[in-house]
Amino acid sequence: MNNTNKHIFNAIGDTFVTLLLALSISKKNIKAVKKFIESLGANVGDKVIVLQGGSGSYSSDWDNEGEHTITDIDFAGNVEFDNGKAKIFRPRIKLIK
Repeated sequence: MNNTNKHIFNAIGDTFVTLLLALSISKKNIKAVKKFIESLGANVGDKVIVLQGGSGSYSSDWDNEGEHTITDIDFAGNVEFDNGKAKIFRPRIKLIK
């Protein structure tokens, strides 16, 4: 095998390894999100009361009291409320039925 073919083969191999790692991370993330959503007891679109906040970002008009709607949950456990008014890391919530 000449040097050019070796470089091409190595580049393809590196790309394949990167793809495999990305897929395995994605599977881990999907499992983590599913597990977190199960422990959270609510899903995107649900109305909840935030029992305990924590680290995150909050808009100036965010009020922890009252009902809020979950608008996003990411793989790390950050929960977005009310179309971005707050994004809280692994909050404790109560589902409103």
